[in-house]
Amino acid sequence: MTAAKTATTFILLFVGFVFAAPGKGRPQRRDPEASVEGRAEEQAPTSHELYESGRLQFSAPPPTVVQTGVQCDANGNIYLVYGASFEATYVAIRNGVSLPVSKISPDAKSVVQFPIGQVQGYAEYHRMSYYVDPYGKVYALLTALPHERDYKGPNWADSLVVKYKDDGTVDSVVKLDEASRGEHFDAWTFGIFANGSFLVTGAELSEKHAPTKPFTAVFDRQGTFVAPLSLAHDVRPSSLKRPTRPSNSRRLSQTPQAEASGGSPANEGRNWVVDVQQGLMTGSVDGNLYLLRASTPARVYVITPAGSVLSELEVKPPELDMRPVQMSLAGQSNLLIEFSHDRSSGQSETRQSLALLDLGTGKITDTYRLPADAGICACAASRNEFLFLDTSKDNQLEVVKFAAR
Repeated sequence: MTAAKTATTFILLFVGFVFAAPGKGRPQRRDPEASVEGRAEEQAPTSHELYESGRLQFSAPPPTVVQTGVQCDANGNIYLVYGASFEATYVAIRNGVSLPVSKISPDAKSVVQFPIGQVQGYAEYHRMSYYVDPYGKVYALLTALPHERDYKGPNWADSLVVKYKDDGTVDSVVKLDEASRGEHFDAWTFGIFANGSFLVTGAELSEKHAPTKPFTAVFDRQGTFVAPLSLAHDVRPSSLKRPTRPSNSRRLSQTPQAEASGGSPANEGRNWVVDVQQGLMTGSVDGNLYLLRASTPARVYVITPAGSVLSELEVKPPELDMRPVQMSLAGQSNLLIEFSHDRSSGQSETRQSLALLDLGTGKITDTYRLPADAGICACAASRNEFLFLDTSKDNQLEVVKFAAR
């Protein structure tokens, strides 16, 4: 068994931010086909400043480089993939090594790691994304090649869902079945419903392994394909079909140039592949999953275990040139979404903002301005207390508490 020898372009290095906070009520049902245009002009959301209120120091390396977005469970534990130094992280990526998912527990002041583990029967494999359910169960989505890269015959990558035990060892591995569909797909992001079935999103592939259009579907807990999921106002390849290389292409098999840009006028010039790959997903104790497409405008779909879209929300950022980079459930009626300025906006410096989205109205009700030296945003201990990750003076991991004014 060899490790995946992927290029640095297969992984997008960005600092993502996730939060969880209490709320009341449940999402209101909304017709996903209904127009999201013409809503009444909403009031400006309440803006809050954050100030430091405490620090917790760990005997663990600091998160110098965060490789994927931060996630949290309902108990306030923090999950992320990070490297302690730029040099070590760069070497790991060049050598095709998947860094472990780390669980940081503020209450226990402990760190547990979830390495990718050994998967038999494949020449190489790589973690595409990971998912943590509200109860702290950790899963990983792997793409795995049955043959070496120089193999002359068909070498389609399989998509595998790995479940881990609490100590970080592998519990089970499920292969997502393509045979029942008759078409190949590339899985990029996923979530687990309360009944154990999977919601998977990615792209359908041509015979040349190129992404052709978004793929979103439900698989049962054995990995059997159940049904595709149709999302209203979803991104799609433009009729212009202008070729461009997809950003953050994380496939193991070779990825030729993809057909470009989302199909709606707001997305002209953007790559639909990026909108899907940079999408977000979080779970809820009510059993539903919340899928965000990182399009312009961004949209959140509330999806039930039965595979139906309960509601669709258009997300308006705090500022026009901001894009969502992370989100988590805030109770059962709100989402906390981290926004960052789009690198293409021409901003001289990157600024972040937190926003509380009401799932019933689809409006942002509160925003939170982040201090420039706050570190890496992680979770929220409550609606008015947020947890950040930072480096202590003696180069150790710290969890820093911030409160909202």
